[in-house]
Amino acid sequence: MKKSNNGKMRSSTQAFLLKFILPVLSVFVYSPLIMFLMAIRCPKAASNVLHNWAHLVFNSVKMHCDIKGLENIDPDKRYIIISNHGSMLDIPALVLVSPDICSWVMKKELMRIPVLNLMFATGMGIPIARANARKSQEKMIRMVKKIKKRVNPNIIVYPEGTRTKDGAMIKFKRGFVQLVKTYEMDVLPVTLNGLVYFYSKLQKNPNPDSKIEIIVHPPMLYKDIKDIPDKEIAGKAYDIVSSVYYSLRGCMSSILNTYQLHLKNFEGPLELLDELIGSAKLDITEIALAQVTEQYCSYIKTMREFNIDLASEFFTVAATLINIKSRRLLPQIADDSEDEIKNEQELLRRLKDLRLYKKLAQKMEENLDKGSVYFTRGKALSFQDKKQDTEIDELTIGDLFRVVIRYRGAFRHNTVPLKKRLVTPEQKIENITFLLGQKSQLLCSEIMNNELQKYDKVAAFLGITEMTKSQKINVIQNHFFEDFTIVKR
Repeated sequence: MKKSNNGKMRSSTQAFLLKFILPVLSVFVYSPLIMFLMAIRCPKAASNVLHNWAHLVFNSVKMHCDIKGLENIDPDKRYIIISNHGSMLDIPALVLVSPDICSWVMKKELMRIPVLNLMFATGMGIPIARANARKSQEKMIRMVKKIKKRVNPNIIVYPEGTRTKDGAMIKFKRGFVQLVKTYEMDVLPVTLNGLVYFYSKLQKNPNPDSKIEIIVHPPMLYKDIKDIPDKEIAGKAYDIVSSVYYSLRGCMSSILNTYQLHLKNFEGPLELLDELIGSAKLDITEIALAQVTEQYCSYIKTMREFNIDLASEFFTVAATLINIKSRRLLPQIADDSEDEIKNEQELLRRLKDLRLYKKLAQKMEENLDKGSVYFTRGKALSFQDKKQDTEIDELTIGDLFRVVIRYRGAFRHNTVPLKKRLVTPEQKIENITFLLGQKSQLLCSEIMNNELQKYDKVAAFLGITEMTKSQKINVIQNHFFEDFTIVKR
């Protein structure tokens, strides 16, 4: 009991420091000092102050950071440092491993903070608007060019785009690859373990028992990746960072070893159930559902222990599974409820539909990848005035020779690179969230009118349905076939 009380007292002290004392020191002491040193062109001194601030953050809350792989860093080089992002403490953590002054790519909203915005304006920050990915990428490249002329810092990027909400890593976006190829810089992958379970969206109050580990991987050299496609580079970087991401989650590893299943954020109970049945190599039958019931309930229990919010659908499916298993174990009763049987049949049908949709989605994704190597010709030329057509008999060798000489440029084969623009519902969800932050409600037509291409409109509509499903918005439609209103919850 005494140990528990000490833990609570330590957590309360850490929360007070992180929420009040450290922000005040950061904004009103360290930021003006760094801003002054950057303004008088003393980046080395500014770097020392910045590293002193990072050490202060962790020392004040008495958290030890176990840093591994510092030998992979060349102090005379400048890197694009990438890592997973789960906590606001990721910034001082990466400052600890940065060999010199650094600038980090951040969301534009941070520029509204007084004093901090002045420090960022000196070259410490690269603000981007997440609502428009393409314009943000172009602006980011221009700002990095301006900053490199002044101080030539290391660039810190969080390729996930936002902090994780459930502890699971998000697939890396490809924006940082353009910086790599534009400025021919090496990539330094870093894995941050434990911070998301110490203090983050997932862990509202500091967890004093959390262990923090910073792993610096060998750099991805520009000369080795310059000819690789952007998507492949982003995927390779994700694989490197995520390869040791779960190493500190001891209590999770036993579950993973027991059930041979990665604990990830399933989009719904049916997806989890399909994964369990597939991992056991079973067909979708009542017997299969009865066999995976225990694993399904264990998964839900584990998610609740880690404070992961669960939708009511997970518990509804769990109740149906338990009912199926009890029917298999207990003697058959003639007057079984028709509703129970219907629920079981409905669950089986929905599982089969989900598996069919997943196969179709995989097929569509394969077709999309194949589409990047094809292109269609433009509109066919139409000759309306056929009377002006020249008869072949009237042409001479001299006429043909003059035509070839005149249009010889048309016979040159120029290679035109084809770029595939990938649009996802997640990008549109960010856009809609940004727009709802500016005003409380939107019309669907307002969103669709801003999307020029068909696939943009489809992705936007899928984003709306996903936000409705996750209860982030309400959709109101008074009459059939009328425009509907989107209201933020």
